Amino acid sequence: MKVTKLFLMAAVAALALATTGCTKDDDENTVAAQNTALAVAGTYDGTLAMSVQGQEMGSNDVQIVITAESANTVTVTLPEISFGHSPIPALAVSGVSISTSDAGSYRLAKDGFDLTVNNVNYVGGELTGTTDGGTLSMTYSVTPGAMPMSIECSFEGTKNAE
Repeated sequence: MKVTKLFLMAAVAALALATTGCTKDDDENTVAAQNTALAVAGTYDGTLAMSVQGQEMGSNDVQIVITAESANTVTVTLPEISFGHSPIPALAVSGVSISTSDAGSYRLAKDGFDLTVNNVNYVGGELTGTTDGGTLSMTYSVTPGAMPMSIECSFEGTKNAE
């Protein structure tokens, strides 16, 4: 009889520990995911190099701003750039996904975007980037209005210590 009670008490204790452990793991995963977006969020100062059909079009010192939307998505505000006689305004690209890599860095990705600013349509190609939370490397393309070819952009910068 004593052995049965002891066994029953051990089983109840094991069940209680297993249930508590699962809840804590879920909470930790949620916090880690929220920290992913927050770790990436910030203002990055750097250089944006532009090219059209492989022809270098110069570079500008710019800022890219990343704001957290949810646990695994951000909005990337691409900088205003001067391109010929038609400046391209700042473009806020929402729904950019974030994933983590084994090396402790983060990958940003969006297949494309389509935004209208001041009655001009801007079609963006794939936006990709990597950051460790301190430096940012990003590439994207954008085609303003009826321009027949895209402007390829490559950014390298560091996060402000806000």
